[in-house]
Amino acid sequence: MCLEEVIDEIFVVRYDAFLEICQQLHIEGENPSEKYLTLKHKIEKGYTSLHELLYKELVQKR
Repeated sequence: MCLEEVIDEIFVVRYDAFLEICQQLHIEGENPSEKYLTLKHKIEKGYTSLHELLYKELVQKR
């Protein structure tokens, strides 16, 4: 599963997990869309810790 798909799913289905990931990565902002775009931008840059967090979310979901 592509990381972008995992982010999309977490954002829509498990918003609490999305907020937790944003908090862990120090992604600030009041607007959920702004946080979402910042998170997507980080994976484009190859943010390794983010890849690890998303993988953990994917594994926990199964």
